Amino acid sequence: MKMIDRNEKKLSITRQAELLSLNRTSVYYKPAPVNEEEYLIKRIIDEIYASYPEYGYRRMTSILNKDYHIHINRKRTRRYMREMGIHGFCPGPNLNTW
Repeated sequence: MKMIDRNEKKLSITRQAELLSLNRTSVYYKPAPVNEEEYLIKRIIDEIYASYPEYGYRRMTSILNKDYHIHINRKRTRRYMREMGIHGFCPGPNLNTW
């Protein structure tokens, strides 16, 4: 928030945020630092997904545990895949139209 001057005596931070149409809480917000372990796991999930898009979170968890020796549970794998916007591709039923 470069437009808000914290040393301003005449206008409070609340008033400055109001004039800029910002929420006051967004003035104080500091983003959380990036977790390197999470970044690494997501990169590996993306590599596996590029090769095998049909794998869901269960099989992805199994591969991470067995092949990459990353001990991760299915809930965490599912959350990472959901955050990345990927999911297992499941073919539909084979419909015969006669």
